[in-house]
Amino acid sequence: MLATSEAFSPWNLTREWAEWLARFPWTHFETLTFKEPRPSARSCLGCLRAHRRRLSRVGVESRFFAVVEGGRSSTRMHVHALSHLGWSRDRAPARALLSGQQAIHRTAWRVWHDHYGRARISPLGSDAVGASYYVAKYMFKGGDSTGIFLPDDGWSPYLPA
Repeated sequence: MLATSEAFSPWNLTREWAEWLARFPWTHFETLTFKEPRPSARSCLGCLRAHRRRLSRVGVESRFFAVVEGGRSSTRMHVHALSHLGWSRDRAPARALLSGQQAIHRTAWRVWHDHYGRARISPLGSDAVGASYYVAKYMFKGGDSTGIFLPDDGWSPYLPA
């Protein structure tokens, strides 16, 4: 059994969060930046929520776990996120034309880019664990980092009972 201080060390907390996050069916890893500096982590996450609404309008269903990096340091705030992106059921004809994950991440990139700035949105493939560690480490790095999970229906098998 670990001593209390060891159990709550940044490394152990990061590991626990990363292992839990890796259980979700994430499809993409995202780094989202802003053309203009944001005043707070809360503002960055507000942009992510607005982005999610815009994605919905173009037929992309989305779920995110996001952490804001930067703030008080010299690093401009930006978002690291694990996401699950999928075409809405009513986009079936468009899905046949655009075919697959490549088109969906390009659509998500365009929606972010047109409103906020640069984005790197990459299909995860088999590296959900590595991406989960990368995102989780920012929760305990200090600064203005903030995590947010935007669950929807259908995620109950992944959430703790």
